Amino acid sequence: MNKKSSRGLLFGLVLIVQACNLMMEPVTQKTRTAVPSNKVQEPSPTIIQDGSQTETPQALPLTTETKRAERTQVTVTAVDGNLFIRRGPHLAFNPIGVLYDGMTVTAVGRDMLSRWVQVGQSSQAGSMGWISIQTSFSKIAGEITSLPVIDTTDWPAGAFIRNCTHHQMLAQPGDHFLPSSYEFPDNEVSVFPGIYSVYDLDVPDKPVLIEMVEVREGVEVDIREDAEGERRKCP
Repeated sequence: MNKKSSRGLLFGLVLIVQACNLMMEPVTQKTRTAVPSNKVQEPSPTIIQDGSQTETPQALPLTTETKRAERTQVTVTAVDGNLFIRRGPHLAFNPIGVLYDGMTVTAVGRDMLSRWVQVGQSSQAGSMGWISIQTSFSKIAGEITSLPVIDTTDWPAGAFIRNCTHHQMLAQPGDHFLPSSYEFPDNEVSVFPGIYSVYDLDVPDKPVLIEMVEVREGVEVDIREDAEGERRKCP
């Protein structure tokens, strides 16, 4: 037997011995130990197959319904004559406009005693004035007390008429008696701002109209001429 044959035979014997050893070893199976998990599995969404498409519900906003009491509209109408619109709630304030006979205006406020109402002037945008509701020339529609009370902090300035003649005079309206300056040198009379007709009382038969004057706040108007044409200077 040559060397190559001997080596081949020896290698074959080694392989047979290793195979026998492997067959005699016990077979052990490895088992996996389940490891607990802290992750919570969320349930899968249920799909409803009804052919319809559902929308994601949304929370409706909360709304609070505020009830506002509707204010009754109050209007004033001039009847049987014209009405002055004054800059304040008193006759002592200057006239700043006129509500003519038959015209109606909406009131937006009132004074504390509910004797005057505040109105807007159509001739002057944004300008407000006051109308007296104590006169028979004003007609009110609506509830006065539903209007807000408007406080005024302004005070009127005085207005005066002075008679410089030696005749007795009368200023209308208001029956303002004006004594002669001869008897009463300091005879100025306080009046409300407005337009006055001045009559001479010292003439036969009936008083004679001398002139018509407009009196404003802070102004003194002098009457210097009588019905006989005699003109005098004021003392």
